[in-house]
Amino acid sequence: MAELVTMVFTDLVSSTAVKQQMPGRDLAERNAHFFNDILQPHRQRVEETLPGAHGRVVSTQGDGYFLVFTDLLQAVRWCVDLLRDHQARPIPSPLGNVQVKIALHVGSPLLDGDNFIGHEVDYAARIGALCHGDQILVSETVAALLRDAHPADLSLHAHGGHALKGVGTVPIFELLYDGRAPLPLKSEKTPTVELPPLPESVVGREAMLEQLLTAVERGGLVVLRGEGGMGKTTLALTVAHRLAEHVPVAWLWGEQSPSLEDCLRDVALAWFGDPHAHLSVEACQQRIHQHAEETRALLVLDNFETVAADTGLQRWLMTFRGKGRVLVTTREVPPSLRGTIMPVHELTNAEAVQLFCDRLQVYGGPLPSDPKVVQELCQMVGNAPLAVELLAGRAARLPLSRLLQRLQTSLRVLDSGGDPSRPERHQSASACFEVSYATLSSAAQKLLTHLAVWPDGIGLEALHTLKGEEDWDEAAEELVSASVWRLEGERYEVHPMVRQFALEALGPDQRQVMHDAISAMARIAQAKAARLVDSTSTSVAVAFAWFDEEWTNLLYAIDQASKMSDCDLVVALAESVTEYWKPRGLARDMEEVYAQVLAARRRQGDAAGEAATLGHLADVCEELERPEEAGEYMRQALAAKT
Repeated sequence: MAELVTMVFTDLVSSTAVKQQMPGRDLAERNAHFFNDILQPHRQRVEETLPGAHGRVVSTQGDGYFLVFTDLLQAVRWCVDLLRDHQARPIPSPLGNVQVKIALHVGSPLLDGDNFIGHEVDYAARIGALCHGDQILVSETVAALLRDAHPADLSLHAHGGHALKGVGTVPIFELLYDGRAPLPLKSEKTPTVELPPLPESVVGREAMLEQLLTAVERGGLVVLRGEGGMGKTTLALTVAHRLAEHVPVAWLWGEQSPSLEDCLRDVALAWFGDPHAHLSVEACQQRIHQHAEETRALLVLDNFETVAADTGLQRWLMTFRGKGRVLVTTREVPPSLRGTIMPVHELTNAEAVQLFCDRLQVYGGPLPSDPKVVQELCQMVGNAPLAVELLAGRAARLPLSRLLQRLQTSLRVLDSGGDPSRPERHQSASACFEVSYATLSSAAQKLLTHLAVWPDGIGLEALHTLKGEEDWDEAAEELVSASVWRLEGERYEVHPMVRQFALEALGPDQRQVMHDAISAMARIAQAKAARLVDSTSTSVAVAFAWFDEEWTNLLYAIDQASKMSDCDLVVALAESVTEYWKPRGLARDMEEVYAQVLAARRRQGDAAGEAATLGHLADVCEELERPEEAGEYMRQALAAKT
């Protein structure tokens, strides 16, 4: 027969918010202060007094305890004494004195080694979710046994029936002592919500987080829009956890493709502890809206793009007005979804480096001795928060130089190793973008992959020429809508991570697609170069503007053509910029270009071309004020001619 025990759950109130406000320069220091100044003194009070009350620790989770006692009255006395001790000798925190909440239930849970499991344990834990600070709540069983024991200095207050998730509706009682008045239960104002874990860091997003909190506080619909991996979920979770201390919060996963009815039932379950299955969809919707208005509740729908086509769900979200609050994270915003739209982009490089170092310490890795390597790593992933965090996880186990080498060939190095705390789309950088890519039309997928060649995006003129007369407008609109491309003025830009994902998606076709794109760019550049010697000033200005816009792409094209050993393409591209580089003062760039051209000429066995290129290198050195090297190149040029 199972042993009858008194189960006690204790927890510190608002510990997450307290940790965020603790002094310290970073997460590690704040956690250390919380541990030393708050958690350790509390643990000492709990654990030193347990043996005298015939109690023991079953398990701990964070700052919470699961305890068992062999005697109910001793357990009750111990709980009261613990709260009295905290009131007599308060532990200060940035948010006021630390408060403890306690729940008790008597039952016969299943013994599993030194642990207890089963329905009775769940029952006791669910009661704890109803507690405020300095409050002791007990089950009906505990209340009945206490009535039989008649403790003179204790009393019970009946709070009536309350819904406990997974348990049902049960009577809840409050244990009162020292003439205390009963408090309302947490479920009457802030029902318990099973949110995903609070992110450990919002490095680089502090200002945006405050803007987001302000926008959400105003009420109505707020939309976080951005590419995958930009940290939308982290921002939304941080806001949700902060508000969950004061108002009801419901979190919905868009990737589970919930229907409108699914959403209504899940919100009702989160806010009321009951899915309201007995109500019609309309009645449930009305009840949720009423509650949202009365309590200023928050509904969060993460990864909305996966259900963006559900017009009924869209219409429902749009009905939240006034005090009701909805926060949506999405890569794509349908035109009909109107609200406060906040774009979420990558971090600055300095913020990304700070995040990398912050997370590296959490993962137990040594801080890098060369900050330039970290800067380069972060730049390679476009300073995207998710990628930087994944990088830090790998950097704790791999040398940075090896990470840099592997990252140049594949995004697959950015893998969390199956971290169960992350959604599947956040397990790796590639998985993050697969969500968006899979929902694109075939035309949009082709446009993305075929133009991912260009590291600096693509201008309209080059896009039109490269794609010919085919109709690419709708595909381009689709890419922008899905946050895969960005339209900046007259130019489409792509995040480095999206670009690398698209290149990898080409598979064995990558080399041919790249060669075709570079060849087409060379033809455009040659046509523009002819205008640089045109007598019409307007024509020259237009050509210069085009080269200004595509310069980064042209340098990349020359480098890739050189790696492909396509000598003709290297030469053609270099010749197209001969009249452009000197007026723009680009001698340093051209030194590398002409070095590649020289190697190509020598592979071709073109002595005349080699001599001409050596002359160009001499010209470059003159521009860089290196006369001795210029003279040496001229001597080599003369030798090549003979």
